[in-house]
Parts: sequence; C-alpha cells; structure tokens
Amino acid sequence: MANVLGKSQQGLAQLRRTGRLVAWLTAQGEWRYPAWQLNTDKQLFPGIRECLRALNTRSQWEPLIFFLSPRDSLEGKRPLDLLRIGRIDEAVAAAERHGWCLLTR
Repeated sequence: MANVLGKSQQGLAQLRRTGRLVAWLTAQGEWRYPAWQLNTDKQLFPGIRECLRALNTRSQWEPLIFFLSPRDSLEGKRPLDLLRIGRIDEAVAAAERHGWCLLTR
C-alpha cells in the first residue's frame, strides 16, 4: 500500500494512526490495508477519511463492517458503494448514524 500511494512506511503508518485509511493488524503483527479503499487511479476514495472520522471508533474491525455491509437506510447499498459513485455526503451521514449507534451500546 505504501508503494501504491507513494508513501514511505512511516507515512503510511501516519495515515493509519490519524484515521485516514482502513487497516487491521493481523495475529502475526502485520498491518493489512484493503485494496477496495482505492479508486482506479490508485488513490484513496474521497470520503474514506470523513467516514472514519464520523465513525469515531478505535476498533480496527468496525470500519470494515461499516464500509462492507449493505444497509437498509441506503436502499441495500454499502457505504463503499456510495463512495464509488461519488455520493460522499450520504456515506458520511451513514457513518455518523453508525458511530452514534456505537456510542449508545
């Protein structure tokens, strides 16, 4: 992912720590970055960072669940699907609702 984004490993770690891309830590202690968060130009989809901020979670799994799960409130679409077609505001609003639900658990 560092090579694809033109970042050093430190730069990639900074993006991860500041909640600007989706990542998870494997049982072997290695970070994984899903390719689905990149567009055809090999850039992060606009809206990834905003959705992550709205989710407001420290869980490494919650963003994966959020982006990849179809939602009734989105007519069966996944938030990732909305980002892919440029409907960023709707995806961010869904993240805000999801994040709010996490706070009330």
